[in-house]
Amino acid sequence: LGGRLKEKDPTKIGRFGLGFCSVFRYTDLVSFMSGRHIVFLDPSTSFLPAGFEGGRRIDFLSSPIVRAQPGLFAPFVMPALGASTDQRFPGTLFRLPLRTPAQAATSKISQLSKTAFDLQNLNMILRDNGPSFLLFLKNVRTIKLFEQNTRGEVVLRTTINARSPLEERSNIVREFDEFIVSRPGMLLGVERADAAAEPAVKTESQPDEPAGSEPQEHEASTHRQQDNDRPTQVKAEQDVAQPPARAQGTVRRSTLVTSSVEHHEPLLQGSLNLGSQEWLIHSSVTDDVPKQFQVNWPYHAWTEVAACIRTQGPILARGGVHSFLPLPFAAPLPVCINGQFALSSDRRSLWTATDRAAGASEQCHWNEFLLSAQVAPLYLALLEDLAQRGHESLVNVLLPVPTDAAPLDRVVEAFYRQLPQRPLFFTKCRGWLTGTECIFLPAAGLAPKIVDYLLSEDVPLCIGIENNRLEALERFGFQRSVVNASLVRDVMRRGSCSQALQDAYPE
Repeated sequence: LGGRLKEKDPTKIGRFGLGFCSVFRYTDLVSFMSGRHIVFLDPSTSFLPAGFEGGRRIDFLSSPIVRAQPGLFAPFVMPALGASTDQRFPGTLFRLPLRTPAQAATSKISQLSKTAFDLQNLNMILRDNGPSFLLFLKNVRTIKLFEQNTRGEVVLRTTINARSPLEERSNIVREFDEFIVSRPGMLLGVERADAAAEPAVKTESQPDEPAGSEPQEHEASTHRQQDNDRPTQVKAEQDVAQPPARAQGTVRRSTLVTSSVEHHEPLLQGSLNLGSQEWLIHSSVTDDVPKQFQVNWPYHAWTEVAACIRTQGPILARGGVHSFLPLPFAAPLPVCINGQFALSSDRRSLWTATDRAAGASEQCHWNEFLLSAQVAPLYLALLEDLAQRGHESLVNVLLPVPTDAAPLDRVVEAFYRQLPQRPLFFTKCRGWLTGTECIFLPAAGLAPKIVDYLLSEDVPLCIGIENNRLEALERFGFQRSVVNASLVRDVMRRGSCSQALQDAYPE
């Protein structure tokens, strides 16, 4: 923890951010239970008993410390979650006691504090934004929020689920991971995780064994678990030794994900379905990246775009920016975009040209490359997919709102520069056409009778795109054909029209 070089490992989504260390923004003491061990991390040496020296891993099934310090382990006795110090825990349970205002005043780590009101607000955020929380995660498919009341009872309050048919999402993630480690040179310079330096926390040994050792059975199971957690590491070494012939490549996939949110009310002894949403996700991974990003370590570009195509219930579909998890800033996009972006140190925003920190220039350019060269084409491909599926009205609604806010202005500009060449303009007579094949209404509009007449004469009119989107097209270089008097007269010559139209457009 804190000593791994994730920035050199393309299989790690935390290589652009702080990863697990970001939890210390909210707590001074981290602990977690997994298997037969509990790990405590106390970097400020302010909370644990003497002798722990900042942290320790303890085998709670055999260590005498559990009986000597029962209060230290009491929070991990939670029958509602199946957690107990009397048996192995088949999973990982994190405990992050949030920093109170009083603790923040003397904290050596951060002065950021949380209150009971903040926890209630967290529940509201999960309810309102829950459907998009799980869209891009690799393995997590369910989030449950529990609350411990004053009687010590643990009750379930909120559940968020995300499911795809036949677990297609999991298959895509697996395929992308295999693609990443199979590329020539993709793992050059990556250190083996099991060859890293000694752990920063001490290990509490079992009584009858030498210090630092573990039971033979436990050691074997640990190694098997490590192999399962890193199935690509061994494969990567083999592929680097015998690289495939193809130097560059791209894999693109799409899937549907249904997400739902349920609120559980103990007094009613039941749950309330707050709504469900169906999202279409287009995913892409490629190693076709500019050479400037291959100087220090090999990069690959993993990007995704998701659009809500169906919703039930009061929860609104919101667009946003994700780096697998959602980032907490407003994004003027009607879709959710995901990528291995370079994140700020607090993991709350993307690196931009205004950042002055060391290495900010390369990180900023990486974000701009992902947004303009990867996200924008994927965004267009998703809209083309929606058009083929018959979602005519959705295509116009999902066109991005023009923005000058960096760095999202890059994806908007690249999108509108490529849009005219894509068959994303719907016409009543000819279906989906490119922008150069369509004729648009003037900004001031036309009389309904004229519009109806032109449509009856099979004029490829594109109707329904808002003016600010049309202005964005022109802003980025597209000269659209617009209905004018000359066009109407030409149509009238070859077709039949009413006397009223002839009077309005005389020869």
